[in-house]
Formats: sequence, C-alpha cells, structure tokens
Amino acid sequence: MFRKKDKFTGIDFREAYISQATIKMEQAIPVLMDVNTVKTPGNIIENARITDKKSIAGILKKDTKTKLVHLAFPTQNIIVRRITSLPNLKKAELSKLLQYQVGDSIHLPFDNPIYDFVKIGTIEANQETELNDQFTLNDNDAADKIEASDSKSDLLFFATSEPLSQDFLETCNTAGLKPVTAEIRGLALQRLINYTNQSWLNGTEMVVDLSDESMDIHIFSNGVIAFSRMMSTVAKESGKADVLLHNDVLTFEEDTVFSNKEAAVTLEPLDESEEQYIDTVVKEIEKAQNFFHYSLSKGSSDFRRVIVTGKNTSKAIAQLKARLDMEVSEIDFSALLHENFKKIDELNSSSVAIGLAMKGNVTAKKKWK
Repeated sequence: MFRKKDKFTGIDFREAYISQATIKMEQAIPVLMDVNTVKTPGNIIENARITDKKSIAGILKKDTKTKLVHLAFPTQNIIVRRITSLPNLKKAELSKLLQYQVGDSIHLPFDNPIYDFVKIGTIEANQETELNDQFTLNDNDAADKIEASDSKSDLLFFATSEPLSQDFLETCNTAGLKPVTAEIRGLALQRLINYTNQSWLNGTEMVVDLSDESMDIHIFSNGVIAFSRMMSTVAKESGKADVLLHNDVLTFEEDTVFSNKEAAVTLEPLDESEEQYIDTVVKEIEKAQNFFHYSLSKGSSDFRRVIVTGKNTSKAIAQLKARLDMEVSEIDFSALLHENFKKIDELNSSSVAIGLAMKGNVTAKKKWK
C-alpha cells in the first residue's frame, strides 16, 4: 500500500479544458497512474482572471485523484526575463534591489504582479558578453557567494498576476485541494523531457505544445529555457481582439522570408482547415527560430531539434517532419508507464500535467499565501 502523500496530481488549465496527470512516487521513481482531460463550459481564463471559480472548483473536486497538486501558470499570463544589469550580490540583497527595479526599470504588464527570481551565474567584469535582457526562466538553485564588486549577477526573473494566482489558490481550496507549487509550462515540460529523453535539451532545441486554438513555444539553450510564449493558431475575425494572447507577447518582423519545403514523404491530404492550421504552426515555429537565432543568440546557435507535444501532436507530427528542415521528435513516455497503462493516446495531451506531477513532494521555498 502507498500512502496518499506518495501520490501527486499535476493540473494544467487550458483554453476550455483541464488536463490532469497523477504520479505515484515509488522510492523517488515517478510512475504515471492516470491522465484525464475534462472540458469546461467556456474559456477558463479571460482578462487574466478565472471566469467561473465555482464551476472550475466543482470539476476539480469531482475529477482530481489526490489532495496534493502542482499547478501550471498559463503561458499567456506570465512574463519571464533574463536580467544581467544588477551587481553580483547575495540573493537576499538582490531581492531588495529588485523591489526598487520592478515598476521603475522593470516594467510588467500586470497591475498587481508577483515575482521571483533565480541566480544562475555570474558575469565577470572582464568577460566579453553580448547578453541582453531576454525572455527566459529556470528553476535551478545557484550559489549566493559574493564575487568581485564589478561583476554582474545573471538572473532569471519570473512574474505573473497576483489576482490570477489568488484565483488558482481559492479555486483549489474550494475543491478541497492543497496546491504545493505553481510554475510555468515550459519548466514542467523540461522536467518531463529530462527524465524521458535525457540526451535532449542540452543544445538549442524547441518544444512545441500544440492545442486547438493556440501553441506554446519554448526554446531551450544549454539546459536553460530561453524563450517561452503562446501564439494563436486561429484566424481572428475582423476587428476582434485575440483574447488568447497577452499584449506583451513577443512579435516578429512580418517581412521575414520563410522557405517553402517540399514534402519528402507521402502524406495524407489535408482539408482546408487542417492545412491552414499546419501552415500557421510552421510559420510560428520558423518565426520563433529566426527571432531567437538573430536577436537572442546573435546567430551563435543552430537548432538541433523540434520536440512536438500537446493535444494536436498526432494531427501535426507527420506534416512537421516533412516541412521542417531539422529533426522533429516526440517524447518517449515509456520510462514513466507501468505495464498495464492504457491511455497511451492521451499522453501528449497531458504532457505538461505529467511534468508538474513529477515534482512530487518538492515544495516551494516560499509559502504560497
């Protein structure tokens, strides 16, 4: 028998459905027990708030299999940045500096932001670097030793809306759940891939998380997430705002030239809507690659592979393999599965939730109030 505290559920709130995964920790080894997806009556989040907390709490109370849960902040509701302008100080001193920077030189698109940061390294005074503030995030701890006074801290900064965070907490509490941690989807996917495909994410690689109306793009460089953004995959009606995307979403130059690649394999013909969807996905992937290559890495990194996951993986994977001029791969979930696991077709739909649940009993250092 396994105690309830050995089981954890990851919860990923999507546009109009909730993805969940339950992991049992067997001597610190994660074993996937179940995954499930529950549709909601309407969009879960609008204007950075949960639209109907009572309804969502009812769904969670009915369908969540454990009390201890790990949550994901939707990609469109977070900001992540790399900051290299602050002096090399201990974390407590950096925290005080950031309190003055936020709202002054660090502008966030939230009326009431909450934020945290991780020190990932030091930039020496005589070190030649072209590091600029970039969108990125990581959750690894770093040493807090004071280096030379002229050196700079290399920080990864994360922010989201406090009202949305409170909505998550209140909704889970109403459902009788205990949220342990919350993080961005990109980090949950990194945790999953580091376990299932250990040779991946060591160079420059992209993880594409596909759903019906949007796609999350996460770019990793040498084990650190360097870009994380949601893009819409549906055509907007004339004059209608895109409610999926936050106004801080990165934009790309529209005059970028993209190559039209011939399919190298025989593919099933697509109907018009499917073809439009694939065209949009390919375009957003290539735009993100070009932006990262020329703006963030200054042309110093080439992409090794694109890792495809999410609800629409089976719909897109063959087309992406044919149209992208690089390795296109899927996650190998086999290391997590017990021999009787049945829901193989739902694994990619639940990949973020699986990565969340894999945190197990690792708790946040700061109490989530």
